[in-house]
Amino acid sequence: MAGFTVWQGYAIREQRQQIQALTAKLDSALNVPSLDLQEKCAKQASEEFNLEGGNQKEGGSFLSHYDGKLKKCFVETLDAGVDKIFHKPEVNRLVTDAFEGRIYAQYSWMNLKDEKYWDVAPSICKVTFPASGEQRTCHSSKEFDSLVKQAFGTGEE
Repeated sequence: MAGFTVWQGYAIREQRQQIQALTAKLDSALNVPSLDLQEKCAKQASEEFNLEGGNQKEGGSFLSHYDGKLKKCFVETLDAGVDKIFHKPEVNRLVTDAFEGRIYAQYSWMNLKDEKYWDVAPSICKVTFPASGEQRTCHSSKEFDSLVKQAFGTGEE
């Protein structure tokens, strides 16, 4: 009986190794980044956010996304609050390469005339697709979100 248990343990170990090898192959084929790459991307995104003066306590936030196909780490920063000069509500969003600093998407909105927020168009709304270099302009935060999802694969569009 002991021989069967030893053989069974060996078979289980071998199956685990085969599963790990197949999982790695599948992840590679699907361009799924390793946890290590995702962790490095998240850390760099946090450093970039802090370097740019981001402050989570004052309405700022950030998201990181590692693109396995492009082998790039992107960070999207959000700064929403009241402008310090005009004392008017504002929203600024950027998507940049977290390591190179290149800007790929930019959205800037401020309500200078105290209109209904939905009547105020953004002053800047553009997205550059990193894979093709194509640049598109947009006219609303909803359109910006849609283009960002398409360009960076952070959702389905």
